[in-house]
Amino acid sequence: RNALVSPCEITIGITTYMDRFETCLKPLLRRITMLFPAARIIVTGNGHYREAEQKIYLAELENYCRRFPNVELKGYMKPQGLSSLWNYVMNHAKHPGVLILNDDLVVSHDFSLFIMNSGILDSGIATINNSWSHFYIKDSLFRQVGSFDENMTEIGGEDDDYLARLSIMNIEPDNFITSSVGRKSSTRGGREGRNSYGRIMSEELG
Repeated sequence: RNALVSPCEITIGITTYMDRFETCLKPLLRRITMLFPAARIIVTGNGHYREAEQKIYLAELENYCRRFPNVELKGYMKPQGLSSLWNYVMNHAKHPGVLILNDDLVVSHDFSLFIMNSGILDSGIATINNSWSHFYIKDSLFRQVGSFDENMTEIGGEDDDYLARLSIMNIEPDNFITSSVGRKSSTRGGREGRNSYGRIMSEELG
């Protein structure tokens, strides 16, 4: 089977923001749409503290996403916590399985084969390479455990909170190891590595 033509029917959510449009989102979205032509792909473009630039970015992001027939965009003017972005994807997924990805990933041509053949699609919830930068979750488990906590503002704590809630329910996530996906070596973005709230990420606790 050609690794570039996957029949895998899942929803894929990609979270992104302005400072990673050129360096991260564009190459990732090109690769993911090629590898998963049958998937529904939801891009969440987070808001940004630089509002004038954000308006321009959202227009460019919308034009770019229109190139791909299976991509939908949810753009924000104001910064949102990561939990909110994840919840949007889960609440608008139309498949029983959802793969959520950060934008700062490098994906190889056999990533779709890993998703189809590794057994991850049988899991209720599973991380990839022990990281919540890329994880799979079934809608049924999401409904059972509940939404990601939107009181977790900005970025950080969403995964620990969900792990604790899973543990209370005696649910242990699976984990799958693959060399077909990994983090980019440097993805701090521009302007001293500031996040969408304008805070310097290297100075943020946790």
